Amino acid sequence: MRGRIAWQAWAALRLMDSARAHLFPLYASLLTPVWLRALGMRVGRGVEASTVVALPAMTTIGDGAFLADDTMVASYELGGGWLRLAAARVGKRAFLGNSGMTAAGRAVPKRGLVGVLSATPKRAKTGSSYLGMPPMRLPRAVADGDQSRTFAPPRRLVVARALVELCRVVPVMCSVALAVLVLAAFELLATRGFWLAALASGALLLAGGVAAGLLAVAAKWALVGRFRAKEYPLWSGFVWRNELADTFVEVLAVPWLVGGVGGTPAMAALARRQGGPWRVVRVVLAAGGGPGVARRRRDRQPGVRRADPPVP
Repeated sequence: MRGRIAWQAWAALRLMDSARAHLFPLYASLLTPVWLRALGMRVGRGVEASTVVALPAMTTIGDGAFLADDTMVASYELGGGWLRLAAARVGKRAFLGNSGMTAAGRAVPKRGLVGVLSATPKRAKTGSSYLGMPPMRLPRAVADGDQSRTFAPPRRLVVARALVELCRVVPVMCSVALAVLVLAAFELLATRGFWLAALASGALLLAGGVAAGLLAVAAKWALVGRFRAKEYPLWSGFVWRNELADTFVEVLAVPWLVGGVGGTPAMAALARRQGGPWRVVRVVLAAGGGPGVARRRRDRQPGVRRADPPVP
């Protein structure tokens, strides 16, 4: 566990985890498979991958597979002073759900499904579905879908998606511009006195955070409007615009505002502006013995549902 290989595996996972935050616009896009291949991962054709964390040299992703947000593949295992590494595979047209895990030495079967917050079993048959930790076998109804909207999009849809995803540079530019404006304001105040600049620094950063949050809110309403309970195919404009709106949140609102106001009324206010009402429902006893507040989200706007890949 203290050898060179162990340190390399640990560092690789830490770098992959950091990349999700610092290179977020690259994820859940047409560039994601290119990025993963550049890291040394074996990635098939037509793969859809979001913010995956994996040991690239130990990971193989089959053609048409789907890896949702915050998935973990081929991560090392610790025990008894040893670190275990083994190859992991996500099969052809398989689905690994949000925060799903495929541990070292395991494989999501061809056309298989591992659900949200679930682990891949040691052995699984082709087309089987699992949910939970430990994983439980689930029946799954086979639904036919339009292949041109799931696994085999025409060129016009690929070009349209690329153009929408190219707009992800806009929130990056907005974040840089906001940083320049805040620094210019600091410099202006510093010319009038160090203590004035020091006293006003908190207000300036708060103003920058509010501006970033409002930009993210404006982008959400302009790009996707109000969410409705409906299913959308992966290759549709609504899904791409929703990912673009999410990029505004992750690149602008999160580093400038959300990271500093978590657990405060400002966080609830931001959620309301996005369209999801929050309220305090009861007071509970925190683990440390002090009073804590439990909050429940009542969202009148159901989130986007992406149709599971149809099983041919």
